[in-house]
Amino acid sequence: MKPFPHPPSFSPDKLASSWQTDDALRFLVDAIPNAALLTNKEGVILQANAESERLLGYPQDGLKGCSVDALVPERYRSQHPAFRGEYAHKAEARPMGHGRELYALRRDGTEVPVEIGLNPIKTADDLMIVAVIVDITERKKSEEAMRTLNADLEQRVLRRTAMLQTFLESLPGLYVVLTPTFDIVAASNAYLSATMTKREAITGRNLFDVFPDNPNEGGSTATTELRLSLHHVLENAEAHTMPIVRYDIRDDAGRFEERYWSPINSPILDENRRVQFIIHRVEDVTAFMQQRMRQTSKAELTQTQREQMEAEIFVSSLKVQEVNRQLEAANKELEAFSYSVSHDLRAPLRAIDGFSLAVAEDYGSLLPEEGRRYLEIIRQGAQRMGTLIDDLLTFSRLSRRPLAVSPVEMNTLVRNVLAELSAQHDRRIVEIRQGDLPPASGDLALLKQVWLNLLSNAFKYTRRRNPAIIEIGAILQDGETVYFVRDNGTGFDMRYADKLFGVFQRLHRAEDYEGTGVGLAIVQRVVHRHGGRAWADAKEDHGATFYFTLGDHS
Repeated sequence: MKPFPHPPSFSPDKLASSWQTDDALRFLVDAIPNAALLTNKEGVILQANAESERLLGYPQDGLKGCSVDALVPERYRSQHPAFRGEYAHKAEARPMGHGRELYALRRDGTEVPVEIGLNPIKTADDLMIVAVIVDITERKKSEEAMRTLNADLEQRVLRRTAMLQTFLESLPGLYVVLTPTFDIVAASNAYLSATMTKREAITGRNLFDVFPDNPNEGGSTATTELRLSLHHVLENAEAHTMPIVRYDIRDDAGRFEERYWSPINSPILDENRRVQFIIHRVEDVTAFMQQRMRQTSKAELTQTQREQMEAEIFVSSLKVQEVNRQLEAANKELEAFSYSVSHDLRAPLRAIDGFSLAVAEDYGSLLPEEGRRYLEIIRQGAQRMGTLIDDLLTFSRLSRRPLAVSPVEMNTLVRNVLAELSAQHDRRIVEIRQGDLPPASGDLALLKQVWLNLLSNAFKYTRRRNPAIIEIGAILQDGETVYFVRDNGTGFDMRYADKLFGVFQRLHRAEDYEGTGVGLAIVQRVVHRHGGRAWADAKEDHGATFYFTLGDHS
């Protein structure tokens, strides 16, 4: 709360020379629009205005001669004399209890949350203090309502995301979800088990990098046939069934196990019938093929055996159709989720922000200052939640968007990003040290997101440094280009480094540093899509360094 300004035509010097008169005292205290008390330095109340009677329940004259300690709740009362003595020793206009919740005790024994501004009046031989008391009950109710709304919206997003992920991963059958560039978005638990892989090891990587051809099988055409089938899906926006192929799987020791698959590739289309994802569904027919090859090597298959095999294949095809129906349901759930985030969650936020702005513009002059501030708090909360939803949608779209690979001049890209950020921080002293950055190949728009998020964090977490130092450079490590951003900011505890790149993960309080906890998750997703990796090194209060590579693109 700002110190209460002195009434017009009464400067502190004039009041100091004339405070002894009843008229001066009455004018000073009664002219204040909020509850106000005039006390001496020992805390004895000398004057109270009419608004104090409404707030505290005591008659104006009933407070005269009483100690202000009587207005302090019992649980705080023993500490109050020390606070008064400290203030009297160094009296200056300031808010009281900054950073702590304050409550006033009413005559009926109830408590009311307040903000208190203290303003000293020094005379030749004494010190008087004007305490201006503001009831903040309605503000606290509004803030609590906004916190509840924000928490509810965030939980809705998290619940829908977790539900959809669980639904996709637990579907029966062996399948992976691919982007149009064949990067892995999701995989069923059965697929992970059959291919001896872990979800975190394959998500975001290219299918053909994870499952290469068996080098010991010289005549293998599995990857070529799979590429042709996937491109057919992309070009025709329709499902494509492949013949049975041998596609060996590599185990943790690097050995290949013989596998035979019966694959079908199905598209997930957007409203414009463009392919957003490809469902790569396989049926493991290894046992069937091995049995057939053993029997073929001994003798020609009998008619009965052929009929039995055809029946087994027919049953397998029915299973494939059933799983395809389940995948179609999963696709509809995915579309419903995107619609919910884009419309259902945004609609109440737009209403909150829009109506709050309308009230402020149309009726702002009729509201007290506190009322206008409440409206601003409501708008900021709605806008923050909108930003959170936008960041979440940006993160989810990164896996669907094909990479537009082209040569990228990193020096120019970083200079452009720095120009944008420097304009936003033109009042700060920031020392930029940019070394030479080797060029790369990649998606220019996505790589700009990487630099923008890393440098935005560097500016944000160095705001308390003067000067702030941000260093951008690159090193060659094991034949690979490693780009980095280093700052002298607040840093973090490396014990929590594993949380850095997770969605909604934050290592600092939102009151200290703004943000949604999605920026570094976007960095990691973009870097992974380029075949690279991202990591960090830091020390609390000694800055941080973020590194990333781009794999074969650097």
